[in-house]
Amino acid sequence: MTYEESISWLYDSQMFGIKLGLAHPRHLMASLGNPEKKLKFLHVAGTNAKGSVCAFAESILREAGRKTGLFTSPHLLDFRERIQVCGERIPQDAVVRGVEKIRHSVAHWRTPPTFFELTFALALDWFAACKVDVVILETGMGGRLDATNVVRPQVCVITTIGHDHAQWLGESLKAIAEEKAGIIKSGIPLVLMPQEPSVFKIIERKAEDFCAPLLRIDAPWTATKLPLAGEHQRWNAATAVLAAKTFLPSLDELTVLRGLEKTSWPGRFQKISEDIVLDGAHNVAAAAVLVRAWKSEFPGEYPILVFGALKEKIPEEMLKILSLIASEIRFVPVKNQRAMTVEEMKTLVREMKSSIPTTIFLTLADALAAERPKGSKFLVTGSLFLVAEALAFFSNLPSPRKTEQ
Repeated sequence: MTYEESISWLYDSQMFGIKLGLAHPRHLMASLGNPEKKLKFLHVAGTNAKGSVCAFAESILREAGRKTGLFTSPHLLDFRERIQVCGERIPQDAVVRGVEKIRHSVAHWRTPPTFFELTFALALDWFAACKVDVVILETGMGGRLDATNVVRPQVCVITTIGHDHAQWLGESLKAIAEEKAGIIKSGIPLVLMPQEPSVFKIIERKAEDFCAPLLRIDAPWTATKLPLAGEHQRWNAATAVLAAKTFLPSLDELTVLRGLEKTSWPGRFQKISEDIVLDGAHNVAAAAVLVRAWKSEFPGEYPILVFGALKEKIPEEMLKILSLIASEIRFVPVKNQRAMTVEEMKTLVREMKSSIPTTIFLTLADALAAERPKGSKFLVTGSLFLVAEALAFFSNLPSPRKTEQ
């Protein structure tokens, strides 16, 4: 197989959709010789901030001299972004070898594994081969039945919990919190970001049931300036620092500072130029955080909102929040099977009855090329998939393929 053929085989597995459960991941791990038993993990769940916390924690632990593995999703431009060792993406030839190995092991399965399950198996197999010291592991969706929950970590982290993935995790915040809290393990320290009181009670009870030490984040990071913009990133940094120190108690402050300063995490309030900002806010809570970040970074300025979202993300509620800072809204389709269609966008525009000028464009390029007032800024948001397309557009790269997670 070539690299392109290997990636195509992985993408083809998206036809099997999203299926939560641990049977397939456990079977996959066993077929690969149980690589998860050879690794140490920092396991991160939550609704928002997972990726940023993982990026900060990985950078800190790498600065401390540890050989790090990082597993996150979705990717922006290159599939290999999901699987990194010490900041380097998995080599193409390693993807080919890993996919061939996994493909052989699942060839006769009655129910094929999903894209996320396969990618997770590929990652752990590679991390074990590289003999990494620690894997910073982001859940895909949920926690209790997420494929990544087959591991027994050294540290668990739960970031902010809000409404998202309702069709898989439940409609209520309580149900979602119960799912996210499913990563908690007996006796394993849990680092917890601030939560709604009802959510905190659920997680606190679960931690007590499992005798898991509960370490609460009660203040943002203030010691230094961060490379990621927005007040919310200070809370994310504080969470990552405590998680890294819990994993590695010998961490000194200078190492922590250097690790934070070197952190890179594209697509999160990323300033492409003086007048273009990309942010992957993709649910109601993230939209609220984005509005606060915009007001802090650009007080008194109202951007042109270039917006695209998946239909299950409650886009009408996101737009109510984002409209607080928008001078104009430009709808664009997102390249994903679960994206809003143009007809659904038209319906949403009619129902919004907004006084803000609103236009539907067929492509992101059209939305960005259309005339705009001199000095106005673009804010591209609503989905990480849209942000990925924007990054490709501004980098003159081919548009990313559609992916589910």
